[in-house]
Amino acid sequence: DPAYKPSTYAKQINAAIAGYLQPVTAQLVEELKAIVHESMPAGTCLIEFELRFSYYTKSFPIRWDPKDIEKNALFGGDPLIEGKQPAFPKAFFETRAYEELDLADFCFRAIEKWFADAWHQAGGAACAHPAYLRLHDSHVALDLKERKLVKDSERWPAAT
Repeated sequence: DPAYKPSTYAKQINAAIAGYLQPVTAQLVEELKAIVHESMPAGTCLIEFELRFSYYTKSFPIRWDPKDIEKNALFGGDPLIEGKQPAFPKAFFETRAYEELDLADFCFRAIEKWFADAWHQAGGAACAHPAYLRLHDSHVALDLKERKLVKDSERWPAAT
């Protein structure tokens, strides 16, 4: 929506998220470089980065998996930037404005450009598989190469 004007609270959250993410950007780029060049298991269809966001998150809330055509994880959901705790300040959840804002969705939107930029810096264009960033339980994901949101039906081949 071109007429969208973020609230003061939304601007404060965005600034806080940017302030948190900036110091871990170099580490993220290095971890993504390793993923770009890692041999994925046989049967890998795509790489999925999943963002989990909640009050109780104890580590950086992005995990990644190579997935097969049946949408199965081919190994166990490894975390990125492990040890950065908590993922986002709990204060985000401790305000009246939280009731008026879909905070999980907002934070996903706030970090998607940051993550796509890090993927690009890590050489993601050279990755042998398509890669996507998705909010947990969402049916849309950010295509990290095209930098656009796509539906699950666009990421997965039609069932035969």
